[in-house]
Order: sequence, then structure tokens, then C-alpha cells
Amino acid sequence: MKKTNKKEQVFERFGMIASKLGNQIHMRTLRDAFATFMPFMMLAGFVTLINYVILEPTGFMGKIVKPETLMKVQEIGMSIANGTLSITTLLVVAAVSYHMCVSRNYTNHIAAVLVSISTFIVLTPMKMMFTPENAKKAIEVTGVIPGSHTGASGMFVGIFVGLVATELFIKLSTNEKLQIKLSGNIPPAVLKSFNVLIPIMITVTGFAILSFAVNQLFNMDVNGVITKAITGPLSHITTGLPGFILITSIANLFFGFGIHQAVISGSLLDPFL
Repeated sequence: MKKTNKKEQVFERFGMIASKLGNQIHMRTLRDAFATFMPFMMLAGFVTLINYVILEPTGFMGKIVKPETLMKVQEIGMSIANGTLSITTLLVVAAVSYHMCVSRNYTNHIAAVLVSISTFIVLTPMKMMFTPENAKKAIEVTGVIPGSHTGASGMFVGIFVGLVATELFIKLSTNEKLQIKLSGNIPPAVLKSFNVLIPIMITVTGFAILSFAVNQLFNMDVNGVITKAITGPLSHITTGLPGFILITSIANLFFGFGIHQAVISGSLLDPFL
């Protein structure tokens, strides 16, 4: 009986830990954000399958339809890929920000999402190196957003911005001292915008200063620093067989206590897979 009681106590304590982890606000936010984001990835995968298997000019369809026609039709799928895969990070930023608002019971969702997207662009360098055709040296092109930052490779930065920028904005906007009070017959949308005016300015400006400081100290943008310091080491763990087995094993263990695997493994593996 004593052994049974001890086992029950251990399982009960472990169940409490698992429940707390599953209800942890940031883990829950990431879980819900990736669930919202999933249809876009499914669409992108479906289109990629059609483009490069069914509509491939060198494949079986090339014997039925002219290759030139297939290449033209492939442009539809490429446009869809540009609106899904190529802006993966932007979609993640918006989804994480929205679900953070839901978790915090903050009602002005659109303001928080716009602040997060704006903050992400602030942290993204508007330049890239490009090698023209038949040129030997690459030239710097300004006024463009690199696809490497908005695509899947920048997802970890998007998660960081979606969580941190939204948390900061919510904390500032709920401070009545930072709200601009207007009187009179003013439309509700205008009142809301003035209430969050100062928090928006502080949040975006704060991240702009952070971006400038990081660039001056490390001679690279925030995306580069996060990739080098966090994403790189974690990717070796989460994409390697031992790390993958460890994470999925822990996730399955927690599943036995009622916590779905996606809460544990999804938030750790999805950004890298």
C-alpha cells in the first residue's frame, strides 16, 4: 500500500507539473499560433506538390501538354508560394501576437498585431547583396526586404518579436497614464487609436533603438544575432536524431498526463522542421 501511495503521489506531482507547463501562457500561445498558421503551410505544400510533380515540364504531363504551357501554369503555384512560404515569418508574427492578446485577455488585437509586424520590419535590414547576371562582384541593393528574413528561416525571430513586442505593448497600453483621453462625440475607433498612440510609439521606437545598438555592437542585425546565438545551436539539437528522440519522448510522456504533444514538441520543433 505504501508503494502504491508513493507512486500515486509521484504521478500526481508530475501531473501537476505537466498541467502547469501545458497552461504556461507562452507555450499555449505558440501552440495556438502554429495551429492557426497550419492551413497556410498545408496550402503551400499542396501547391508545391502540384507544381513540381504534376506540372513538372519534364514529367509525365510534359508528354501531354506543351512544356511552355506547364511553365505558365506553374506561375499560379509560385504566386501562392510567395503568399505563404515566402512570408512565413510575417504570418507567424501576426499569429503569435494575436494569440498572446487572447491569452492576456487584451481586446485591441489589431493594434497589437500591427505593432508586432511593424517591430519585425524595424528589426529587419532593408538591404541585401545581389550579383547581377554576368557580373563578378555582388552589389548592395537597398529598399528591399530579404526573403531569407521573411521566409521560414526567420521564423525564430518572428516568434521572439511576436512574444516580446506584444507583451511590452500590452503592458504599456494598459497603463492609464500613457493613454490619451479625448472628450466629446468621437468615434470609438479614433478613441482606441489615441489610447494606444503612446504605447505604439514607445514599443516601435524601443525596438528601433535596440536594433541600432545591436548593429553597432556586433556589426550585424538582430536577425543575425538571434540566428547565431540561439537558432544555430538549437537547430543542431532539434534536427539531430538524439535531440529529436528526447523531445518527442518527453512530449509523449506528458501526453500520458493529458498534455498534447504539440504543446511540448510543436513549439520546439516546428520552427526548425
